[in-house]
Amino acid sequence: YVLGDDVRVDVKAEYFFGEPVTNQKVTYRVYRTSGWDYPVYYDDYMFEEDMAIAVDEPYYRGGYYGGREEVMKGTGMFNDQGGFTFLFTPGEDDEEEDYHQDEIFHMRNYTVEFSTVDESNIEVKGSEAFPVYAAEFTLGAKGQNRFPKNNEQYTVEVKAQDHDDKARAGVTVTATMTRRVYERINDGEYYDWWLGAYVPRYRWNSYEEDVFTKDVSTNSAGTALVEYTPDLPANYTLKLEAKDPRGNTVTTQHSFTVRGASAGKYFASQWGYNHVAINTDKESYEQGDAAQITIDAGVEKGNMLVI
Repeated sequence: YVLGDDVRVDVKAEYFFGEPVTNQKVTYRVYRTSGWDYPVYYDDYMFEEDMAIAVDEPYYRGGYYGGREEVMKGTGMFNDQGGFTFLFTPGEDDEEEDYHQDEIFHMRNYTVEFSTVDESNIEVKGSEAFPVYAAEFTLGAKGQNRFPKNNEQYTVEVKAQDHDDKARAGVTVTATMTRRVYERINDGEYYDWWLGAYVPRYRWNSYEEDVFTKDVSTNSAGTALVEYTPDLPANYTLKLEAKDPRGNTVTTQHSFTVRGASAGKYFASQWGYNHVAINTDKESYEQGDAAQITIDAGVEKGNMLVI
């Protein structure tokens, strides 16, 4: 089911010898549990190619958290065929609940429990559970890597698919890119006892700015590409939003960091007063290769312990 659907619950009771239970009182209760469904590309989001970990199939697709909340209860009578029917609409009492997909797509799990009493005054119970999704499909995003280079094109693949993993073609996705820029500001000096000298003290100032907003449309495979060439080292966030045919909003996002020319692959105290950046001349080495390593400590004429 999708948020706003009417749910019809048919309850049927019969004796073990096959005859229907007729004109008997039945009590029902409806419970709701919060949950989540991992978006498309969630496994790739956690395990990227540059981490040398491959996952062919989703290892886990959803779950539930929090306690059960009773949202509806009532009574009725079994008819001459041993049946009883009632209707309800999930979400009617959820005005303050957030059904929209964020980094993890939220949903609700509903459980209907019903009971009656037999001629021996013994309670007989039954139940049925089902998920209610925020929209008809989910969105996911996968980038080339987490640390693209400045002034080089970076591509994010967007994918829309139904909850049964079928591709959703023709979905218009609005892509909005923002970035948070960090500026290092000189804030005087302090005496570094390890170096035995006065060194600059820095503080960080950050601000967020819009980069672009544009629409892309998914193809027959349910995918679309968002391409961008970063021109400034910063933390970037690509927010993606679409509407299903019912008007429900589906969102997800993808984040990545573009480092500056002096920023190395490995950092120490990156957000402190000073930082150490270590740059290597190659991505990988073979046995016997000579490696050229450049260390940028941000300090002139200082001492450094290299192990």
